[in-house]
Amino acid sequence: MPQVSVAPKKRRKWVLVLVGVLALLLIGGGVAIAGMKLGWFSGPQPSSALPGNAVAYFQVDLNPSPNQKLAALDYFKELPQTGSVTQSSGDVKKVLWGMVSPRLDLDVNYETDLKPWLGDRIGIAILPSANTSQRYASKIAVGALQVTNEAVAKEQLPRLLKDISSALEVVTIKNGYAVVTTTDDADEVSSQLAKGVLAQDPNFSSDMGSLGDLGWAAGWSDTSTLASMSWMVPSVVGQMDGQAAFAVRFSDGVLEIPGIFRGIDLEDSTSSGVVADLGGLPSDTGAALSIQGAGDLFTKNWPRISKKSGASLQNGLTVDGVAAFLGNRITASASAGTVRARLGNDYSDYSGLEVGARVTTSSTGSAQSAAEVMFGNSGGYGEALVDRRDGDQYLLASSSNYLNEVSTMTGGLGGEMKFTKAVPDWRQSPVVGYLDLTSLTQVMTRQVPSRYQNFVSRLQSVGFTGSAIQAGKMTWTIRLVRS
Repeated sequence: MPQVSVAPKKRRKWVLVLVGVLALLLIGGGVAIAGMKLGWFSGPQPSSALPGNAVAYFQVDLNPSPNQKLAALDYFKELPQTGSVTQSSGDVKKVLWGMVSPRLDLDVNYETDLKPWLGDRIGIAILPSANTSQRYASKIAVGALQVTNEAVAKEQLPRLLKDISSALEVVTIKNGYAVVTTTDDADEVSSQLAKGVLAQDPNFSSDMGSLGDLGWAAGWSDTSTLASMSWMVPSVVGQMDGQAAFAVRFSDGVLEIPGIFRGIDLEDSTSSGVVADLGGLPSDTGAALSIQGAGDLFTKNWPRISKKSGASLQNGLTVDGVAAFLGNRITASASAGTVRARLGNDYSDYSGLEVGARVTTSSTGSAQSAAEVMFGNSGGYGEALVDRRDGDQYLLASSSNYLNEVSTMTGGLGGEMKFTKAVPDWRQSPVVGYLDLTSLTQVMTRQVPSRYQNFVSRLQSVGFTGSAIQAGKMTWTIRLVRS
């Protein structure tokens, strides 16, 4: 298939406008809800206008449910853009276009060229191309822009696209969306649309439906097909012969990203019955990770992992030894001072490395032997490690004091709101991860312009919870908590 050569300036415009449009719709996740005069909107999602053979999909919705609008407004209330929208007439797109348009080399007036037809939703899909002459399958990018006035969109959008790049065109307007792709790919996109749309795909509908409220943004991919199309996709994705989906939404000071993986090529993990114990860690814990049944999962899947990756155990390590160290439940943690020093390069109150692990295992002796091989007598920074076997517990830490902390588990982290909001279901979750952002406030605020520092300083923590792998399926949630 011949390729259209786009002049550098035109290509730059195309990239800038894509960034601008996405910013117009995505940044609104923080400020759009102030535009209540836009009114509540419901109707088809962009997936109803994009081809059914899509292997990757992303959508943004500036008009989600009312509770999402209110929650997002509260979450981003310190951002200067939120104030601008609150003080404006409520036209969020106008405010955001005013932010990005100075960076675009386009003669576009929001009031006359965009407002009359541009809706609140946008979708982008990646399709496999019929051109498979290359090592990796060719890809087609297709966009779906919601239109509020089809007649005006048919008149104005082609002119806008022409100014961006002569290689772009409107394929059709379908279900209230203008479908846009390159001129070279227009016929193939049209042909695929005639066969059906993505919203009709049962796998897509099931995955997206399992997420609940899709909030401000959502995405989906056919992971195995996507991996075969590009070297840029991480190889681990290729081990999933199924789909992945996620959403972005807000609730009571929390940015929440729920997701699902299907088709994970691993044997099911077996519940060990050992509940998460992170709540007993010290209240000033900076980072923690707890995994239930990791030893069993490793034993069941190491043969296929090693076969696919070519990896092997070294220095006398055995499968049984590693499985014993991972145990029925392994919980690793680091103090806030260690996180601040190691991640934030802030040693102002650093009193030495404070890291530790608590392993509930059926063989503490094997766990200890494996740890000696893996870690020797060093924590990786020159500090000696200390350990202890106590019943079915194997304890390992960078100091005797921290060893006692992970041994008694009476530190009170479970009573900290920044912890419980980040991982509210930590007791029931097989996989739990936690990072205290307050220990990194200074380094984070230094990385952003002063107008955003007030908001960034309010960020409290990040949490991750995940289910066990059952029948190749795993659900998970990431939460970003603010004060």
